[in-house]
Amino acid sequence: MIEIITYAEAERLYRAAGFAPIPVRNGKKPAMDGWTKPNLTEDESKDRVSKYGDANFGLLAGTPYADGTVLCFIDIDCEEIVPFVCAVVGPYVTAKKGAKGLTLVTRVAKGSKSVKIHRGDKSGKPVVELFCNSGMVVIPDSMHPEGMRNRWIGTPLLDTRPEDHPVLTPEKIGVLTAVLKNEHAWQILDGGAEVHGHDAMLKLTASGIAGLTDDLEWLGGCLGALFAEGYEGNTRDEILGMLESAKNKSLGGYAGRTGEYSPGDTGPRPLGYTRDNFYALLDPVRQIIVLHSANQLLAPQCLMGLAPSEFWKAQFPSAKGGFSSLAAGEALMGECRRRGAFIPPYSSRVEEMAGVAPF
Repeated sequence: MIEIITYAEAERLYRAAGFAPIPVRNGKKPAMDGWTKPNLTEDESKDRVSKYGDANFGLLAGTPYADGTVLCFIDIDCEEIVPFVCAVVGPYVTAKKGAKGLTLVTRVAKGSKSVKIHRGDKSGKPVVELFCNSGMVVIPDSMHPEGMRNRWIGTPLLDTRPEDHPVLTPEKIGVLTAVLKNEHAWQILDGGAEVHGHDAMLKLTASGIAGLTDDLEWLGGCLGALFAEGYEGNTRDEILGMLESAKNKSLGGYAGRTGEYSPGDTGPRPLGYTRDNFYALLDPVRQIIVLHSANQLLAPQCLMGLAPSEFWKAQFPSAKGGFSSLAAGEALMGECRRRGAFIPPYSSRVEEMAGVAPF
């Protein structure tokens, strides 16, 4: 394994492998302005090395791969949630370890947006950041501000192929976001090995997350990873049953079954999905076709741009009032997936869309 400890070495080796290294000073901050530029001329590269050759270094997220995915880092800042995030993402080949947490190397569909996930009470810094199309991560063997060197867990990045790394799907992003924003998940996490987690897990599974996937066995395994090492209770064995009951009862506002979304006269009409992993919707009010990512469709602000809040409340009511944006977004994505691939017409105006089938 080659030890790379300076930006000069990283610029030569990582640039040749198709990545975008940047110099870093003062711990984790880029050393200069203009660091978000992914591609450099030979002269620009030499100039950076002459100025910052002995600096630490990081890599920009978003390096494109031939299969339509891009390099994505999942930066986990909270030690307690590492097992849960790893369970959702799946087996990984490459990760980076600093002083705490873990940073996973993954892939995500081109066009996916970076996401910051805060814990349920939104206190402090994000507990997880998904660097999909922006941002950078300091990587080994750069020096960590606390005095140790960052190190690889698993196979160093330069020794891997793009297809070695797991793909972060919209479904996985939805589960990460919904669970880590849920206060009941944090009751389990904060309770440690001695937690009495039955009631918290029951409320978590009833919050609507059962509608995020058809693979409840997989989701149950992920939720089981919320319990600390050494937990000896039996709630883990009950999670799958809780999820099945929640989905059958449509708890949390999730219909959980394709075809139950009704656009009526004013709601967006799902048309399909694009090869760039966007979901196509027909906006009958503005008379245009819109393309949204999974992250956008799970956000209440985006949904209210497509239809009034009363429209969403009628179909996806929340137990706390208002509407469940996760339920609504999942329903729209499910309908788009059911309709299949969508090839945008030359014009996004509705009147140019001859042959579009009615909902």
